[in-house]
Amino acid sequence: MRRALSVLLVSAVAAATAVFSVAPAQAGTICSKIVIWSRGAGRYVSAEVGYTGSNYGMLRARASTIGAWERFEICQNFGSVPGGAIFWTSLKSLANNRYVSADWNQSGSLDGMLRAGWATSIGPWEQFQWDTGNVGDAEILSLSSMYYVSAELSPTYPHFQMLRARATQLGSWERFDAYAAPSP
Repeated sequence: MRRALSVLLVSAVAAATAVFSVAPAQAGTICSKIVIWSRGAGRYVSAEVGYTGSNYGMLRARASTIGAWERFEICQNFGSVPGGAIFWTSLKSLANNRYVSADWNQSGSLDGMLRAGWATSIGPWEQFQWDTGNVGDAEILSLSSMYYVSAELSPTYPHFQMLRARATQLGSWERFDAYAAPSP
């Protein structure tokens, strides 16, 4: 099961290559339902749809079991979008049907927070690159900032376990696994 994301992404790229010839002018999307595991936290990532205000939909590595808030849809997207890339990954929370954004409207410790808050379509903040060069090991890069996604694991951090695009180098807090989501 640890190889699920790598297998899904390699299959998606291979299928897209066959179907779309990966020409920049062509478009397409290949999606899979997944759960995300933070290696550093030893927890599943949740979309906090019970939060309100600017914290609504915050992604946190806090669940020990898989429930509705831990299910996502990952899509490999091919084709350009306004101000965007030719090939990118998008992530949508299945709990509230919102795309995950790296939120750059926040300040301080919330700047770059990942959240499935308000985005109903894909723009630059909803574009990521998932590097799965090592089997079972995913690195997530926000294409809007070129920062890696971290699970904030300092116990003194005010938003403990929050996912945030803020790292320029990879460490244990920037390591994730993604698996095919089990049936509900």
